[in-house]
Amino acid sequence: MATQVILTGTGGALEGQEFAFAGQDEVVIGRSSQCSLHLDDPTVSRRHCLLDVGGEWPWVRDLGSLNGTFINGQDIGRHLRHAHTGEPIVGGFKLLHDGDELRLGNQAFRVGVRVTNSSEREGADEPELCELAA
Repeated sequence: MATQVILTGTGGALEGQEFAFAGQDEVVIGRSSQCSLHLDDPTVSRRHCLLDVGGEWPWVRDLGSLNGTFINGQDIGRHLRHAHTGEPIVGGFKLLHDGDELRLGNQAFRVGVRVTNSSEREGADEPELCELAA
């Protein structure tokens, strides 16, 4: 099985733009120019969240962002801090499903998930969009 995640901007400066990720295990999204998806937005942390699209089930994890990572309005890890040092702690993770909304700061994306069977012939029809069970 091969997984592809397509993020389509639905709010913020990237509205209408599409970003597709496949064949990469980890995609870091954030304000840093070193990120796989660079967001020029002061409400987004330098290393805001991590998408894992290398396996059968794509997921997202907050990387200790200040303003949180939201899936369908649910905060998956904002403001988790180490009790003694106050340093951010990597937040929770959530499986991604086709049609989810991912929100980082002022940026919002519709998540598209495509899963293809590795035995499909090259040149075959577009892979079927699937909703992955949690």
